[in-house]
Amino acid sequence: YTSRYMILTALYTGCREGEVQGLTWDCIDFENCTITINKQWKEKEKRLRKVKTPSSNRTISVNSILLHYLKQLKDNGSTMVFENCFNTIPTCNALNNKIRELLANCGLRKQHFTFHSLRHVHVAFLIKEGRPIFYISKRLGHSNVSVTQDTYAYLMDENTTSKDKKTVAALDNM
Repeated sequence: YTSRYMILTALYTGCREGEVQGLTWDCIDFENCTITINKQWKEKEKRLRKVKTPSSNRTISVNSILLHYLKQLKDNGSTMVFENCFNTIPTCNALNNKIRELLANCGLRKQHFTFHSLRHVHVAFLIKEGRPIFYISKRLGHSNVSVTQDTYAYLMDENTTSKDKKTVAALDNM
């Protein structure tokens, strides 16, 4: 069930697919509740490589819930967090198929929802929680804030309507 753990990790961190696939146990700091992203898995080459950009090297704070689940994999005997019982890392296809299966089990049919969509879900959550765009950009490992703004502008537009309603309500109470 390694794919399920990878999906959960992506939801909680907003990491790219290759970054999740490339996690090794030395990247997980259970004591300080962080995950360090410093490499990625290259599926076609079946090996670890440098991350996408220098800014992709980062340390992400995570909650104890995610760490609790990751500890369940600790006895896999591998340096790779998500190496499965076949001594492989789940592929992009396997991850996408598992996501669609899980969505279907919930009665949701999302043809174009992929592992990468989990990154967008993570950002949507952070925006809804009012996290600053600079923080989101650093957490995602973007080289600058404009990359984050350009990529996720549609989510920010959706959040503006909610903020407008709150602003008008606050003005009514002035």
